[in-house]
Amino acid sequence: MSSRIPWQRFLVEGAVIVSSILFAFGIDAWWADRQERRVLLEVEERLRAQLSENRAFLDTENRRASEAVARLDAVSGAISPRPELMPSDSLVRFVTPGLIMQEVELEVSAVDGLLTSASYDLQGRPELYRLLVAYRARVDRYGRVIPGFIEARSRVYDRLYSLSPWPPLIGPGTDFSINVNAVLSDHQLESLLGELRFIQAVRGYYGQELVALADSIVAIVGS
Repeated sequence: MSSRIPWQRFLVEGAVIVSSILFAFGIDAWWADRQERRVLLEVEERLRAQLSENRAFLDTENRRASEAVARLDAVSGAISPRPELMPSDSLVRFVTPGLIMQEVELEVSAVDGLLTSASYDLQGRPELYRLLVAYRARVDRYGRVIPGFIEARSRVYDRLYSLSPWPPLIGPGTDFSINVNAVLSDHQLESLLGELRFIQAVRGYYGQELVALADSIVAIVGS
C-alpha cells in the first residue's frame, strides 16, 4: 500500500514558519526603529535644553553689554578740557559697568554630538547642519572676546590709577576721594574707554547673533 506525501500540510506548515520568521524580523525592525527614534528625540531634547540655558545667559549678558556701552558713551561724552564736575560716586557708577564682562563657557556638547553623530541624518537636513556649524563657530568667537577685554580693561585701570585714586572692581566698599577733574579732562583715558566700549559692543553683537541662531535651530528641530 503506497503512502501519499502530505504536500498540503507541508505547505501550510512552511508558510506558517516563513510568516513567523518574517513577523519576527518585522518586530525587530520596528523595535530598532523605535529605539533609534527615542535616542534621536533625547538628543534633540538635550540640544533644546542646552540652547535654552545658553540663551538665558546671553539675554542677561547682552543687556549688560548694552548698558555698559551706554555708560561708557556718557563718560566719554563728559570728557573735555574743562569738564563739568560730578560727584565721585556718580562717576564710578558710570565707569564700572564698562569694566565688567561675564566669563562663561557656553555648553555645546549637544551641538557637537549632533555634528559628529552617525545616526542623525544631517545630510538630509542641510539647513540644520549649516545652523549648527555656524552656532559652534560663533560660540568660539564669542569666547575669544574675553582676553582682549581683560587687556583693554587693564590699560584703563592703569590710566585711572595714574590720574586719581580709584575703587577696586571687586572688594569691600571704601570711600575714595576721586580727582574727578583729572579723570574727565584726560583724552588718553577717553581713547582707552573708547576701546573698551568697542569691545563691549562687539560682545553684545556676537551675543545677539548666537541668540538668533539658537532660535532658528530650535524652530527647525521642533518642526
